[in-house]
Formats: sequence, C-alpha cells, structure tokens
Amino acid sequence: EDIDAGFVSNSALATGKDPEGEDVTDTSDDNSNLEDDETVTELPYEGAIGLIKTGVFNDENTDTFAQVGETITYSFEVTNTGDVTISGTVIEDTRIGVSGLTLDTDPLAPGATGLARAEYTITQEDIDAGFVSNSALATGKDPEGEDVTDTSDDNSNLEDDETVTELP
Repeated sequence: EDIDAGFVSNSALATGKDPEGEDVTDTSDDNSNLEDDETVTELPYEGAIGLIKTGVFNDENTDTFAQVGETITYSFEVTNTGDVTISGTVIEDTRIGVSGLTLDTDPLAPGATGLARAEYTITQEDIDAGFVSNSALATGKDPEGEDVTDTSDDNSNLEDDETVTELP
C-alpha cells in the first residue's frame, strides 16, 4: 500500500518526565517551519508489465492443413514486472481485430499474472502467406493513473517481437 501510494506519511510522539514528575510531550516535526506536522517520505516506484502472446492453429476438421474459416486461438499473458499495482489492463491487437480485451485478473499486484484469450478466423490471404504474424499491446494504469504499456513477445524473453503462427 505504501509503494502504491508513492510515499509514507507519519508522525511520532515523544513523552518524558520533567524534574517534578510531570509528563512532557512533543509531536514530531519534519524540519519545516510548521510545528507538529507529519513527515512525508517519498518512495520511488516503477510500474511495468510484460506481455507474452502465443497462437495455436485449430485444425477443426483434422485434415492437417489450414482452410478458410478455421481459427487460431491466441493467449495473452500479462505479468506485472514492476513494484506497484497495475489496474484496468487491456489488450489491443488490430491485426486480429482485438480491442479492449480484459484480463481475468484485475488489478495486478507486483509479480501477478493475468490471462486473456481471443480467436482469429483464418483468411485465404493468411493461407497464401503460410502464417499469421502480428503483435499486441497491453496497457494498464499505475496508482497515479499513468499508462504502463508493453508490446507482446512470443516467449518469456520479453523482447517485443511478433508472434508468428505457422499454417500447415
């Protein structure tokens, strides 16, 4: 919670006894000219995500080659690689017609992973090319409402390369 807030704010109370045994107290100060104000300690943080995208050809009639109308199932795995909570993460992939695809987990705590799936229908152009190649973009928000983005990768190296799904 402190990291997500970006700071820790608190004060302390010192209590002692004077020579007559009476309590003497003072609330902490942060070195400003104000008396008894809270000390605010800024905490640096980094919002970051990583997107892995994979595609699997679905040979729906089991004839071992691609036909118009068969599909590719894409899986999108977004991992929070930063140290603050990321919320409202969506996937955009214009090549396969995906916009605003949400994850199964939101928000994403540091180290957490969310998943989403989408299907793409293969065209004759895809079959002629022998593959479908594309990338996606994941966008979420850090605790200050700033965008945190990542372009997809096809493996765990997080190197922002396109996912290529071969068509038999």
